[in-house]
Amino acid sequence: MRQLFEALLALPPADREPALARSGAATAVAAEVRSLLRHAGEADTGFLAEPAAPGLGGMAANLATPATTDLTHTALPPADAAAPDRQGQ
Repeated sequence: MRQLFEALLALPPADREPALARSGAATAVAAEVRSLLRHAGEADTGFLAEPAAPGLGGMAANLATPATTDLTHTALPPADAAAPDRQGQ
Protein backbone atom coordinates (compact mmCIF):
# COMPACT_ATOMS: atom_id res chain seq x y z
CA MET A 1 0.00 0.00 0.00
CA ARG A 2 2.84 2.40 0.83
CA GLN A 3 4.48 1.92 -2.56
CA LEU A 4 1.17 2.50 -4.33
CA PHE A 5 0.49 5.63 -2.28
CA GLU A 6 3.94 7.06 -2.97
CA ALA A 7 3.70 6.28 -6.69
CA LEU A 8 0.31 7.97 -6.93
CA LEU A 9 1.44 10.94 -4.87
CA ALA A 10 4.19 11.58 -7.42
CA LEU A 11 1.60 11.87 -10.20
CA PRO A 12 -0.40 14.99 -11.03
CA PRO A 13 -3.72 14.90 -9.13
CA ALA A 14 -5.76 14.36 -12.32
CA ASP A 15 -3.79 11.19 -13.14
CA ARG A 16 -4.06 9.54 -9.72
CA GLU A 17 -7.54 8.00 -9.91
CA PRO A 18 -7.00 6.36 -13.33
CA ALA A 19 -3.64 4.99 -12.16
CA LEU A 20 -5.25 3.67 -8.98
CA ALA A 21 -7.92 1.91 -11.05
CA ARG A 22 -5.23 0.34 -13.28
CA SER A 23 -3.28 -0.85 -10.23
CA GLY A 24 -5.84 -3.56 -9.46
CA ALA A 25 -5.71 -2.73 -5.74
CA ALA A 26 -8.39 -4.28 -3.55
CA THR A 27 -11.35 -2.04 -2.73
CA ALA A 28 -10.29 -1.51 0.88
CA VAL A 29 -6.70 -0.72 -0.13
CA ALA A 30 -7.88 1.71 -2.82
CA ALA A 31 -10.14 3.46 -0.29
CA GLU A 32 -7.29 3.83 2.18
CA VAL A 33 -4.92 5.15 -0.50
CA ARG A 34 -7.57 7.70 -1.57
CA SER A 35 -7.87 8.84 2.04
CA LEU A 36 -4.10 9.17 2.38
CA LEU A 37 -3.92 11.14 -0.87
CA ARG A 38 -6.66 13.53 0.31
CA HIS A 39 -4.83 14.19 3.56
CA ALA A 40 -1.39 14.46 1.96
CA GLY A 41 -2.41 17.76 0.35
CA GLU A 42 -3.40 19.21 3.72
CA ALA A 43 0.10 18.95 5.18
CA ASP A 44 1.31 22.12 3.46
CA THR A 45 -1.74 24.25 4.24
CA GLY A 46 -2.97 22.94 7.57
CA PHE A 47 -1.76 22.66 11.10
CA LEU A 48 1.52 24.47 11.81
CA ALA A 49 1.93 25.67 8.23
CA GLU A 50 2.33 29.17 9.70
CA PRO A 51 3.35 30.36 13.16
CA ALA A 52 0.54 30.38 15.74
CA ALA A 53 0.96 34.11 16.35
CA PRO A 54 2.70 36.87 14.40
CA GLY A 55 6.34 37.17 15.27
CA LEU A 56 6.80 33.65 16.58
CA GLY A 57 8.64 32.62 13.44
CA GLY A 58 11.52 34.85 14.50
CA MET A 59 11.67 33.17 17.89
CA ALA A 60 12.65 29.89 16.29
CA ALA A 61 15.51 31.63 14.51
CA ASN A 62 16.67 33.14 17.80
CA LEU A 63 16.64 29.74 19.47
CA ALA A 64 18.87 28.35 16.75
CA THR A 65 21.61 30.92 17.42
CA PRO A 66 24.21 30.43 20.14
CA ALA A 67 23.47 32.01 23.50
CA THR A 68 25.22 35.28 24.22
CA THR A 69 26.02 34.22 27.78
CA ASP A 70 28.70 31.59 28.18
CA LEU A 71 27.62 29.37 31.06
CA THR A 72 30.52 26.94 30.79
CA HIS A 73 32.64 28.93 33.27
CA THR A 74 29.93 29.73 35.82
CA ALA A 75 30.93 28.70 39.32
CA LEU A 76 28.39 26.54 41.10
CA PRO A 77 28.23 26.29 44.88
CA PRO A 78 29.45 23.02 46.40
CA ALA A 79 26.80 20.33 46.51
CA ASP A 80 26.47 20.50 50.31
CA ALA A 81 25.92 24.27 50.20
CA ALA A 82 23.31 24.07 47.45
CA ALA A 83 20.79 22.00 49.42
CA PRO A 84 20.58 21.13 53.11
CA ASP A 85 21.17 17.56 54.11
CA ARG A 86 17.73 16.05 54.55
CA GLN A 87 18.98 12.93 56.32
CA GLY A 88 20.09 14.82 59.40
CA GLN A 89 16.73 16.51 59.91
